[in-house]
Amino acid sequence: MTHSSLPLTSPSIADLLPDFDADIDHASLNGIDPDVNLITFSQSKYFNRLLTHDPHVGLSVLSHNIRVLDLFLDSLATITNTLATEKNTTYIIYSHVERIYKELEQLGIKDNDPLDVHQVSQFDQYHYHGTESVAEATKKLGIETPPKTILSSSSHRVLDIGAGLGGPSRYLAELTGCKVTAIEMQEDLHLVATDLTRRCGLSQKVTHICGDILKYDIGEAGKYDFIVSWLVFLHIPEKKRLFEKCFGYLKASGQMYVEDFWKKSEFLPEEKEILSERVYMRDPPPSDLDYIAQIKEAGFDRVEFDDVTDSWSDFCKQRAESYRKLKERHVRVHGKDVYEEQDAFFDAMDFLFHQGHLGGCKLIATK
Repeated sequence: MTHSSLPLTSPSIADLLPDFDADIDHASLNGIDPDVNLITFSQSKYFNRLLTHDPHVGLSVLSHNIRVLDLFLDSLATITNTLATEKNTTYIIYSHVERIYKELEQLGIKDNDPLDVHQVSQFDQYHYHGTESVAEATKKLGIETPPKTILSSSSHRVLDIGAGLGGPSRYLAELTGCKVTAIEMQEDLHLVATDLTRRCGLSQKVTHICGDILKYDIGEAGKYDFIVSWLVFLHIPEKKRLFEKCFGYLKASGQMYVEDFWKKSEFLPEEKEILSERVYMRDPPPSDLDYIAQIKEAGFDRVEFDDVTDSWSDFCKQRAESYRKLKERHVRVHGKDVYEEQDAFFDAMDFLFHQGHLGGCKLIATK
């Protein structure tokens, strides 16, 4: 809206505001939005004269601009709340990422000391069964593992979505020599991952990107032989866009490997609350048939679905029990707050799998 749209068509009224256009120009030159200027800058200077000449018109103008200002403030509040919500629930999923440095300190490894992938891989895998799962995926996908020579290297290119601390990406690069693009939207995770990769001497093999896979342009279509992701897709509700993106980034006959949750049967209200509040899932996971259908709708030709619920259920139970047994050690190293937060999460996942409605799966989709 500009000043010409105000109900100031009467010559006598216009005469009362001889410098209105000049004030608008002055406001613009000084970085003041002319629309906001209507109430905050120019009219505040002339309202007394306007009200004195014609109170009815003056009050009408004032009322109109207050309504405009109210709408503006309401919109600003909505935008602010939305951004705050997105930051807290979408971008910050994992907390206390510095835990890995404290664990390395326990091994006698100081800041900036060189690292070995096998040292750090004890702590940088946020999914179930750690490097065992990554090695299994490498074998299933057929990612080249050349003989261990000085010049050994895989020609394969891999995209790791939701790379976290970069653990799977580094392990893949170390194991096969392939080149990995590791994209992670949470900035503190990305920064720690980049540091660990540098200290492992793998910066030439693993490229870290901080961004949202749904928004970030990671390059030309058909670039990657494989896409991999461990327990990340569950945080992304826009599955249609996600799978379409993945399909586009793969070469012909390329494959996508995903470890994720699925719905075996309907969740109880308490389970839905835990999935939303503790696991950061905006929507409950789909059934196995719905999951497969969503992937095929994106264009994938074949989808293999492997139910690993029993294995993950056992893992979660053992993890919760083992963590609790070492409470004194964990509190000493990380502090009471960190221990209690981790313990509550591990207990929640054990509960969810024990209820029998949550499933775990490994999927391979071929383009």
